[in-house]
Amino acid sequence: MTATPTRSGTRALSPPWCPDQLVSGRLIRLGWSGAGLGLLFTPLTLTSLSRVDYADAGLASSLINTGQVVGGSIGLAILGTVAWTVVVNTARNAAHAAGSAAHAAGSAQVSGHALAAGFSRGFEVSAAIMVLALVVAAIMIRVNRQDLTGAQP
Repeated sequence: MTATPTRSGTRALSPPWCPDQLVSGRLIRLGWSGAGLGLLFTPLTLTSLSRVDYADAGLASSLINTGQVVGGSIGLAILGTVAWTVVVNTARNAAHAAGSAAHAAGSAQVSGHALAAGFSRGFEVSAAIMVLALVVAAIMIRVNRQDLTGAQP
């Protein structure tokens, strides 16, 4: 690993094959996302277990974990289907519009554009799902201090 300068003037450890943009941009955003999710899961778990009897806490906790795993796999399947459907349709439409004359010359550009369009649509759908989840959580979760008085952490 070598030290490479980043845009902000600081030095970050990165392998020689790793561009500066990955370390300074994407890795930092990934770190913020991980920190945010870490700060989110514990309060959500405590809130969802606040009205569960002590004898049933293990079962309720396993249902939360099962719901997270099943929801994640269904969400990944939906987002993958959306993204790759857009990729295929974009590539097909670009190939049809360009005709067979530019088939060999522009195939890399067409596939790159198709991937960008597909993944962009996948992220847009993901953001819409997150906004919907926020609205549902804001409407459905109603916990006040009186509900948490007898709760054991």
